[in-house]
Amino acid sequence: MSPDPNAFWIPNANVLENAAGELVIKVELAGLTKEDVEVTVEGQRLKLSGQRPDPDGEGAKYLLLEMHHGRFESFVEVPEAFDLSRAQAAYQNGVLRIVAPRRSRMS
Repeated sequence: MSPDPNAFWIPNANVLENAAGELVIKVELAGLTKEDVEVTVEGQRLKLSGQRPDPDGEGAKYLLLEMHHGRFESFVEVPEAFDLSRAQAAYQNGVLRIVAPRRSRMS
């Protein structure tokens, strides 16, 4: 059974608070470049989207499909305690890592 070409897949992600008190979001995006991924912020909501091409070409009939391709979309609701306007992102070895600091008490 081939996958639905109109369906979205959701990449695996971990969301945690590190020892420094920062929010860390790590997303597995193997096979993509940083140009293939779009990150947008809407208030305290982080949206990740993009597309991974089918490495086996159009017309492949999968017997097992665990390495998804096509369009993806994922949302992370970030607690108010963290400042997304000061978040930093890095992409290395197929993992997107976003770090957002805590808001200062004066914010």
